[in-house]
Amino acid sequence: MWITDLYSYAHSSNRGIRMVVWFNEDKETDWAVFGGVNGEGNFRYSGATYKTYSDYKSAVTRSAMLSSNSGTPRLLTDLQFTGQ
Repeated sequence: MWITDLYSYAHSSNRGIRMVVWFNEDKETDWAVFGGVNGEGNFRYSGATYKTYSDYKSAVTRSAMLSSNSGTPRLLTDLQFTGQ
């Protein structure tokens, strides 16, 4: 699947990619890995059901990815990220 291919490409040691930003929108194609019209899985929250892709969850939970967990130290400050 293309999600797995994207993250495999990003994880390749010779690429130097340090961050992947996801455009979670259902636009000209279904880029939404959470809440779009496609996906093989479902996630229920507060009575609502959202379509999901299990490949996305597998990719972002790999050990090479930093978590969004607030306990994980940042590699860049907000100012560094914006180039200041």
